[in-house]
Amino acid sequence: MKSAIISSLLILLSTTLSAQTRYAVAGDTLFFDMRAAEPGYEVTRQLEQYDVRLLSEYIFEHPEIRKLNITGPGGHMQAALEMAKDLVSHNIDTIASGECFSAC
Repeated sequence: MKSAIISSLLILLSTTLSAQTRYAVAGDTLFFDMRAAEPGYEVTRQLEQYDVRLLSEYIFEHPEIRKLNITGPGGHMQAALEMAKDLVSHNIDTIASGECFSAC
């Protein structure tokens, strides 16, 4: 029963975080929903070149991050490749949630 409650809370938390923000940190996980808006940037609902810098900043500011939970339709492949290098160099695992296509 306790594990079912915890699982439900984690699902609710990830749904809530991804529905409201582009990036959110919970514990050792960085949630990234490329469909969400990032304040100060054009809303394209896909992976953008600016995400390379933002991901790097989150990793620097939150050294506890060990997982990236990502959702989205894809986007700029060059940005995806640069982000992948950063994730590998910091030994961060990725988890695809919901729709995750192409550069996602």
